[in-house]
Amino acid sequence: MKFFELTELSSPMPYLLRVLEIVGLRGSYTQQARFVILALWSVLIIVIPKVFLGYRGQIDLMIRGLSELVFQLHQHVRMAIIYWQMAELEEIVKILKKVFNNVRATGLDGELNNMVDETNRKVDRSAKMYSIYVTIAVNVFFICPVLQTVAVCFINRNRNATESIDYILTMEQEFYGLNIHKNLLHYAIFEFCIGIVHYWTAVSFTLGGIVVYCPIAYIMLIFKMVTTRLEKLHRLSGAALQHEVSNVIDLHLDGLKCIEHLERIVTLPMLSQLFAFVLILSLMVLYIRNNLDLNAVSLAVLLIVVTAETYKICDLTTNLSMESFAVADAIYNSTDWYRLPADTQKALSMMLLRAQKREGVTAAKFSYMDIERFGKVVQTSYSIYIVLKDSI
Repeated sequence: MKFFELTELSSPMPYLLRVLEIVGLRGSYTQQARFVILALWSVLIIVIPKVFLGYRGQIDLMIRGLSELVFQLHQHVRMAIIYWQMAELEEIVKILKKVFNNVRATGLDGELNNMVDETNRKVDRSAKMYSIYVTIAVNVFFICPVLQTVAVCFINRNRNATESIDYILTMEQEFYGLNIHKNLLHYAIFEFCIGIVHYWTAVSFTLGGIVVYCPIAYIMLIFKMVTTRLEKLHRLSGAALQHEVSNVIDLHLDGLKCIEHLERIVTLPMLSQLFAFVLILSLMVLYIRNNLDLNAVSLAVLLIVVTAETYKICDLTTNLSMESFAVADAIYNSTDWYRLPADTQKALSMMLLRAQKREGVTAAKFSYMDIERFGKVVQTSYSIYIVLKDSI
């Protein structure tokens, strides 16, 4: 990946931090003003018209418009919370820098250095791949309806002028009194204004994903380094053993502190994620089932990316919990701790007790985000869909 090329392997998540600065979630007040302006523009162009200007009267169009509104509101809520909790992300960065510097400075093991370098490359590559994926999705979401409208206008250019043609909108809504469904000039104005919002939303969507992914990937790295060092304790003795045990405990505590900071950043966005996913999935499936037409294309793209994001977040947090439990397994199974000195056994027993507690990301402390939760949310969405289908 050549854009924002990774040049400093000792710096954690440089791509994420750079994008946060560009968007305005991090940096000077001038940079932060950029974020506020774009957020207000999104509210002006999409949220206010959808909430106050209504729809064209058809129940299917109202369902589509409401599902799109839920998606937009979720993005605004998530980005506002991330903006409010940026200090927590900075604390995670500080801890990671300390961990990386300790690994580089002590030169304990080439394996640990390789783990850091490999994780940096993997996280950087994955974050950029996710950005490309969202870019492709937003282009399909925005460009397809415009191209479809151009095609409709071209095919019907010789039709009687009294016959009306409905243009295909990227989002179903009214727009401050403009006849965006019939008037080509009004349609072009609307698509230009909303196009800016779509690409801003794509950036917000990308950030919402990698703000969760990048810290989790590095926290998992910390737990893996703890496990690796625990497996080699039996090679040491005396003062060297005590020093290594102390360092391993500190490293484990660093990982737990990172989880605490991450939890403060994303716990409320995760609750919003679950609610939004249930509503979006049930409403969008209901609309697409009843309207297999050109308007359903962009909605299907939105449905796919929301479902994929929710699944990936649940998968990541499941893996995080597994890595935290692996520390307990390493203490009990791999280090022959019962043969170690009494003071070392006591220190490891406390660490073992702490490592047996489940760690992960929750939705407002109500439930852990994991694959099991994803399955239950899908079931709930299907139940709501069935109720709506039978009622409408």
